[in-house]
Amino acid sequence: MTVTPQRVSLSEAFTSCRLGRADLKRVTEIATDGLNAAGVEVSTEHNNVSYEAGNIDDLIDSVRASLNYDDRVPWTSFAIHGSDGHFPSDLSANRYVSIVVTKDSVRLLFAGADHIWVHGQLARTQLFLVNRNGKKESGLRTALLERFSVVEAFSTVAWLVILPVLLQCKSVTLLYLAVSLFPFLVVWHFFRLFVKVAERSTARGRISFTEDVPSGNIWQRMDLPNKILFLTLVVGAVAAVGTVVSAGVDLFGN
Repeated sequence: MTVTPQRVSLSEAFTSCRLGRADLKRVTEIATDGLNAAGVEVSTEHNNVSYEAGNIDDLIDSVRASLNYDDRVPWTSFAIHGSDGHFPSDLSANRYVSIVVTKDSVRLLFAGADHIWVHGQLARTQLFLVNRNGKKESGLRTALLERFSVVEAFSTVAWLVILPVLLQCKSVTLLYLAVSLFPFLVVWHFFRLFVKVAERSTARGRISFTEDVPSGNIWQRMDLPNKILFLTLVVGAVAAVGTVVSAGVDLFGN
């Protein structure tokens, strides 16, 4: 009696991955390790035309050599399919991998009867993506950030409503407290804005086929427009705090 090996299928999704040309080439090598080159295919879509090749270098050459190529049109996706079966997309093979990369997410699928290969390849690929700023797709973090933003906004509105009342009080202590807290509030909100700008410019997903994605600290990962915006916010925060402090000094000095 012949026993058919049980197949296993493991999938995972990551967001915020930053993958340049060298990263895409490397993740292809990692994910397809253990498969013959003939059983691997990479593909993309550019200007409404689909392209396939055996590796990313040939894929880029194929796209650029096409009459439909337009350097002003972004490449919206990158896919990897590989197996040890009859063709790269053979889902019935003992080893099968599918990876779909977009600017929003990276979706992994490893399947087959070779359980050790499936689990091992998924773990290795996940580690590579985590090291490229990848985060497992989850709605929990988004929900917590939204909840925090609501609480933060409510506290700000409440403070701004209370501030005029405090300013009309005859109590010097309350007046001093109100004016003293305002610079801290300004600094806090500018700090939150700095964080959002930094996250937007460095933590969002990015895919680049023809060049490598900048790595390093937050400043090194920012592009020029976001660096200018960041410096503008810093100058604005310093000016706002200086104005409030100067007004406070004039108020209590008189």
